[in-house]
Amino acid sequence: MGGNSMDAEEALSRAMVKAWDKLPDYSEKITNLRAWLTRLTHNLCVDIHQERRRQKAIQIENIEDIATGENSAVISGCDSPELALLNHELGQYLRQAIDSLPSRLRTPFTMRYCDEISYQDIAQKLAISLDNIYKRIQQARDILQKRLSRYLSGLDDALLDSSKVGKKKKLGESPI
Repeated sequence: MGGNSMDAEEALSRAMVKAWDKLPDYSEKITNLRAWLTRLTHNLCVDIHQERRRQKAIQIENIEDIATGENSAVISGCDSPELALLNHELGQYLRQAIDSLPSRLRTPFTMRYCDEISYQDIAQKLAISLDNIYKRIQQARDILQKRLSRYLSGLDDALLDSSKVGKKKKLGESPI
């Protein structure tokens, strides 16, 4: 549980309750009780992590709120100037990631999440099918999610590094 003892205790408690509930039904089928309990606990921990990830995704209903800084709950929840700076940087990264999407994906995505236009209205305005709108918005979300995951894991900061954007190193130029 990521080294958090409170989370581990909660997971173990839930696992004990679930085992108590399920053991009578599966007792004849269980050949290795220790392995069964370990697997049950592991699966429960995975479920808890997925549940928390879903809750975090639901808390951020509008991705543009982070990018523009309009979500005062994100800023007011900061404990320090460092966290405020990190949230600002995250907003910049998201804005640039959205801007770098191909226009066929960016347009319906921004219409939906920035302008809060319904899927049906977007389909009418762009003169394409409703299914195509759903597909394009989902593709944009998938691309942004992958980029955001790479950014948060420290593998990608290219969109924020102004020295990499639009500048090419000349042959023989000093790296400093």
